[in-house]
Amino acid sequence: MKIDSHDQIVKSLFPGKTTKAGPDGEDGFGRILKETIAGTQRPDTKPRQTTFANPLASIRLTTPGAPAPESAVDRIENMIDLLDRYRHKLADPQMNLKQLDPIIGEIARENDNLAVLADSLPENDDLRNILDRTMVTASLEVTKFYRGDYLPA
Repeated sequence: MKIDSHDQIVKSLFPGKTTKAGPDGEDGFGRILKETIAGTQRPDTKPRQTTFANPLASIRLTTPGAPAPESAVDRIENMIDLLDRYRHKLADPQMNLKQLDPIIGEIARENDNLAVLADSLPENDDLRNILDRTMVTASLEVTKFYRGDYLPA
């Protein structure tokens, strides 16, 4: 394949436009660039003292305060609702134990979360007593499920 140059055609169409070479001297942009570079300060190349920042300085360890009684009541109610749902599903003859496993896992996780809450409540509190009873019931149901008490005979 042969490639022909069409420069002659282009020159004949646009004869008035010719490109000129740029100025040869220190005119225009080159002069301004050299003046700007000469006026800037040279960077300091001497070694500098380094300082190390302590990344742990902004971290403050605080102990969590006692939870609000309203949030404790809500969490206990959620656990009781979860146990109630489990009771209904356990009574349903069409549910098998494999389908009940996710709700048992949820009960176990929530029971662990309630144990943290129980540590923050005072010992001789009525709310703490209800929480302890709810946790015992939940852990008993989890134990009975995994022990196989609900396997069909």
